[in-house]
Amino acid sequence: MKPHYDIPNDLGAIKDRDILEGYSSDPLHVAMPDALVRPQSVEEVSRILSYCHSHGIPVTPCGNQTSLTAAAIADHGILMSSEKLESGWRIHEDPEQPGRWLAYVGAAANLAAFQDSIAAQGFFYPPDPTSREEILVGATVATNASGEDSFKYGSTRRWVRGLQYVRPDGEIRRVMRYADEKGSAHKNTCGYPFRESEVDLLIGCEGTLGVITEVIVEVLPFVPEFVSMFVFFENEGHALWAVGQMAERSSGELRCCEYMDRAALDILVQGADGFQCPETAEAALYLKLEFAGDCQGVLETWLDHLEGIFDHLQSAHLLDAVQAFTDAPAQRMLRHWRHLIPATINERAAQYRDYGGGKVGTDWYVPLNRLTEMFTRVRDDQDGADWVVFGHIGNGHPHFNFIAKDLREYQRDRELLFKHCQLAVELGGGVSGEHGLGKKKSQLLAMQYSERDIQEMVAIKRKYDPQHIMAPGNIFPDSLFK
Repeated sequence: MKPHYDIPNDLGAIKDRDILEGYSSDPLHVAMPDALVRPQSVEEVSRILSYCHSHGIPVTPCGNQTSLTAAAIADHGILMSSEKLESGWRIHEDPEQPGRWLAYVGAAANLAAFQDSIAAQGFFYPPDPTSREEILVGATVATNASGEDSFKYGSTRRWVRGLQYVRPDGEIRRVMRYADEKGSAHKNTCGYPFRESEVDLLIGCEGTLGVITEVIVEVLPFVPEFVSMFVFFENEGHALWAVGQMAERSSGELRCCEYMDRAALDILVQGADGFQCPETAEAALYLKLEFAGDCQGVLETWLDHLEGIFDHLQSAHLLDAVQAFTDAPAQRMLRHWRHLIPATINERAAQYRDYGGGKVGTDWYVPLNRLTEMFTRVRDDQDGADWVVFGHIGNGHPHFNFIAKDLREYQRDRELLFKHCQLAVELGGGVSGEHGLGKKKSQLLAMQYSERDIQEMVAIKRKYDPQHIMAPGNIFPDSLFK
């Protein structure tokens, strides 16, 4: 039975079902909260959390609900939207480290608007998730978002220097860290990092430790130029081998290395205006290569690299199919093409939700030298499963997207997801490279961490949130707190 909570209207609680419907789903899941609050200031967040802490009312923070793991929806208690919080930003030179620049950004700032605005001023903020146009900056920190440029620039954690947040009891805190505590750019977004930095604990906590209201991020005082390329391959094995070669040969210019299998390419063939793909291609890599000055040098160098790769693969004819894009409109078009793949997958999967089906997406990652083995063993399990593969192959982090047409297929695909996550861990990788665990994948925590590690995380959660009101079900199964 769903628990009942007495949520007073003077918290600004909205209980109108028609309004709640608009906050009851992410791209893949549906859940109805008891009430919605949309605080407009950090003080209002503090007042609401203080009351909920005293009365044991669950609170799930959310931004624009682009999460794919049900982290930003709630089936009970209060859903706290950050959409009306501060959305502005300002840039200052770091007083502790002259020559470095910091941006103070309201949690409700749209990531794309922030990045585009500061780029016009000559600054660059690298994190580049697929949901860039929709996601709020506070949510990128709460989820440790990464994206297609993570090959060079890592995840959000690498760029966060401080933040303001409200603890579950209503205390407002501002915490900082500096460049010598920079944080790793590695892919793991499963659970809490074992670090002393309070900032690091909040990054990727999925709302379980508090509500982020402002972030302080490092920005670069230049906007790198780059050339984009599409490179096609006769089969998947060739593409995976080429990834290793490209990673070895890059001397810092390779910014993005994304994979697309034939099913992903078919989405582009059918839906992307202007996209051209050789009929014999079964896989492709989407690359970004940075350069200073003239792009001709990096283009010639990489075309030479590709010529050597295709000669080795006995596919020299595919060198003529390489597509290079240097102007901004064409590069925006490529970004649209890349975004079209997950958008189409989500649309296809949504039509099967009423039949118990839907999308089951993987987020595992493995070391590059185990990538071919991982793909081979995963493909051996396909046996009728309908999936599309794309993603951050340069980090060993592709996404296998199952599309289940009914409950039976959904259960089968979930079993395969768990099997493949276990395999990724055995090969030296992990279960979640960027999406986190949310509610749908919280059972995977025990696959990556020992019981002792999990209990240490639970102790951190209890220290910050003794009433267990914050984002219940996210990261940790509720059974750990009973």
